[in-house]
Amino acid sequence: EKDFKGFLIPVKDTFFKIEREDEFINKINYSFKLESIDKRYGIYYYNKFKKKWVFIGDTIDNNYSSISADYYRTGRIGVFIDNVPPEVKGRPFYYDGKFVIKAIDRGKGIDEKTIVFKSKTKSYPLEYDKDRKWLFYEGKVEKGKYLLEVSDLAGHKVSKTIEIK
Repeated sequence: EKDFKGFLIPVKDTFFKIEREDEFINKINYSFKLESIDKRYGIYYYNKFKKKWVFIGDTIDNNYSSISADYYRTGRIGVFIDNVPPEVKGRPFYYDGKFVIKAIDRGKGIDEKTIVFKSKTKSYPLEYDKDRKWLFYEGKVEKGKYLLEVSDLAGHKVSKTIEIK
C-alpha cells in the first residue's frame, strides 16, 4: 500500500482483503500482532463508496504487541499511522451568543474529552458534531479572546487563539 494523501502511513504487512466484500456481519474482530505498538496506530476499513479509509478501532494489548478492533463489515482492512494533527478551519461563527467553528481530523478523529475553550476568566465545555465537523457551545459566549485546543485520538494537538467580537 502507499501513503494516502500524506496523513496516513501504512504499517508494513498489515493489509488484507476478505472476499465477499461489504458483507454485513454481527461482529468480526480484526487483530494484528506487530513488532512495536504506537498510540498513533489504528485499524482502518476501506469504504469503496466514499473512496476513503475509515478508522474503526485501536484497542492495544501491550502484553502481546497487538492491536485489534471489532467491526461489522468485511473487505479491505489495514493498519495505518495517523501522522497529522487536527485542523481548526476558518473563522468562528458567532450569533446571539452561540459559538460554532469547524474542526476536522483526517485520521483517527477528534478526542472530544480534551477540547479546551477558555478565556483568562472563564472556560466553556465545547461539544463536537462528527457529521458536520463542528465544535460548538449551546449557551451564551462572552466577547473576547479565547484559547482553543483540539487534540486527536493519536495524541496530536493544535492550539488557536480566537477572538469573538
